[in-house]
Amino acid sequence: MMRRGDGIGIEVLPDALRGVRLQQDAPGRVAKVAGVACDTNNDLLLLDGLTRLRSLLDEAGHPTRACLWSPNCHIQSLDITGWSTTELNLHRSKLVDVSATIEMSSGARRLLAHLQTDMIRHRRVERFIRQAGFDLDSIEPTPMAVARLVPTYTMRLIGSRGDAQPWMAVVHDRIVLAAAPAVDIGSDMMRTELMAASWSASIEDLRERLLHTEELSATVNQPAGIAVSLGLSLVGDTYPEFPDTHPAWGPRLAGALGAAVAAAGLAGRVHQVQPLVAPHAFSDDGGVWVIERIGEVAPAVQPPAPRRRWGRSPSRAL
Repeated sequence: MMRRGDGIGIEVLPDALRGVRLQQDAPGRVAKVAGVACDTNNDLLLLDGLTRLRSLLDEAGHPTRACLWSPNCHIQSLDITGWSTTELNLHRSKLVDVSATIEMSSGARRLLAHLQTDMIRHRRVERFIRQAGFDLDSIEPTPMAVARLVPTYTMRLIGSRGDAQPWMAVVHDRIVLAAAPAVDIGSDMMRTELMAASWSASIEDLRERLLHTEELSATVNQPAGIAVSLGLSLVGDTYPEFPDTHPAWGPRLAGALGAAVAAAGLAGRVHQVQPLVAPHAFSDDGGVWVIERIGEVAPAVQPPAPRRRWGRSPSRAL
């Protein structure tokens, strides 16, 4: 029987899978931690890696949530507090160059995150996670998963996850206001996988209007102070310290850990990704079209159509 507090989080990287299983009565809530090296861009290797990860985590029907960062992904959140369902649907219908949205709650505010990401990659990973046997709820961008583990004040997260594309995200009240690919990251940041820097600019500019991709990227990547290592908090408790060679080292596990917190029902109200493209537009199993030249295949002989019998209608009385 699954309980609130039990859940699995997975982070999908280009060259590895990272997973954690939370358990309500486990010491520090962390029951299992595992990592599998594999080329996740190869479908067969991805499925094999996910199957091995499931075995290592002792998965048995636990709710699961996953995270990944697609190359050139951009995120910006818009304040939609007080919007009606009609207004929200009308807004979504007018969006251009937006792959999906995610509704989020931040205290009394409602925010709508706008994602520009590779939804084909997103859906393929989603399909293989389910095929491997996980009870998957949804896949979200990695900065959104990590943001659940950081303090509530405004900051800029800098993620350098293995061989994945580095990213920067402006976070306020554990909500991602904006995220974009990171540029000009020094070697010190590359070694830690997760750091934080101060954010002194206005957050209203990020949640009151949608910026163009170039302006959003420049805003997120503007010069900042010295980046520092960030302590993580797991459901109000400080996450234990581990050496950087340990699989459970906080900066390395943060994506999977944040996803697991949501899967275990410990992150408050969590909304699913809402794609704006019709599902069949990025489906990869729609069948194969075969075109044959006329004359190579003999036409099928059609049986003669049965003759219809016409009955006589009774004479009408004059």
